[in-house]
Amino acid sequence: MLFLAAAAGDSSTSSSPPTLANLLLRTAAASRAPPHRLVALFSLLVSRHGFRPNAFSFSTLLAALADAGAAAVPHGRVLHARALACGLALSSAHVLTSLLDLWLNGFYATVQNAEESLFLVE
Repeated sequence: MLFLAAAAGDSSTSSSPPTLANLLLRTAAASRAPPHRLVALFSLLVSRHGFRPNAFSFSTLLAALADAGAAAVPHGRVLHARALACGLALSSAHVLTSLLDLWLNGFYATVQNAEESLFLVE
């Protein structure tokens, strides 16, 4: 399945967009898989199967990480760096929106946890 998903995104063998790989990523994100598993699946598709992510790939995963809150911030950094390397972090409104959502939710969750900790100490 992973090979088929990656092959669907290989422009040298197909003119179609990476629909199958994106569907696999979307299914994993919808299953509420832990952030490290989502990034591991993404990395596996890219490194072993030649998947070329697009804006949909990044926005799907970043949105799933945003829902995970502060625990996903380290994984969000990894995807943010990859989106920058692919040239999609600044050129796609969907990716930009997902990045803002991730950082705002992660930051808010961190601040909220700090406030709760301070309340418990007092």
